[in-house]
Amino acid sequence: MQSEYMYDLLVKMKDGDRQAFHSLYDATYQNVYRTVSFLVDHQQDRKDVMNEIYMQMWTSLDNYDTTRPFQFWMHGLVIRQVQRFRVKNWRRFRIFERIRAPDYFADAFLNDEKLFTLLNISGAELKQELTKGKSVAEVAASKNISKQQVIDVISKTQVDLQNEGDHSKVSKEQ
Repeated sequence: MQSEYMYDLLVKMKDGDRQAFHSLYDATYQNVYRTVSFLVDHQQDRKDVMNEIYMQMWTSLDNYDTTRPFQFWMHGLVIRQVQRFRVKNWRRFRIFERIRAPDYFADAFLNDEKLFTLLNISGAELKQELTKGKSVAEVAASKNISKQQVIDVISKTQVDLQNEGDHSKVSKEQ
């Protein structure tokens, strides 16, 4: 009986009946919210996931297989939306983690006197140009210095850093 009622509401929703959507929402909200509350910790996140679930339900009405029970289809939507939410949060976390992680190589070449001498520019001036969106190669080109010369200096700095790291490992082992 419940599945037939849900099926009738879905048919009406396909025809554009907004009242049918409200009725379906009212009939499923508590069950869906209970599942989402179990899977998502924060209140605001639950609200966001709930919105996404019902938006997905509206947009995927044509995918509903009428030979299968409505509750299974709805449960699948809930699980997929919670999974998407978790993936999105994980990606956001990883991006912020990368932003906070220090870039020792960039620090080294942005403080490299050889690079400053080649470009005939101070470290502060170079950093100011970089904050304007220019690359080191563009700064070099504006000073008629080839990109290859810049690459050679940065590569030399990187090799020196790696050698310093190797020497410090050897001295720690002894």
